[in-house]
Amino acid sequence: MNHFPILYVTIRKLAELTGYTPDAIESKIKRRQWVEGKHYILSPDGRVQFSIEAYNAWLQEGCPVELRRAGKRSDLRSGSTARDSARA
Repeated sequence: MNHFPILYVTIRKLAELTGYTPDAIESKIKRRQWVEGKHYILSPDGRVQFSIEAYNAWLQEGCPVELRRAGKRSDLRSGSTARDSARA
């Protein structure tokens, strides 16, 4: 049996995977935070299909560099960053 990676997902599936509500996702589209052809495409039947790779790239754009590099899960769970530690 062949296994093909899923490259695009529906708004409902993206919501399930990310924790954003479908309304929040649609709001990001309307505000052009997520752009057609970059973050999502329209399938032949007109449904919005999000690129998982583009979502992850968007997410990392706003992530502090030190967390991107190290992938520090403990910092993410506590909500603190190295910037927070420097302010203390």
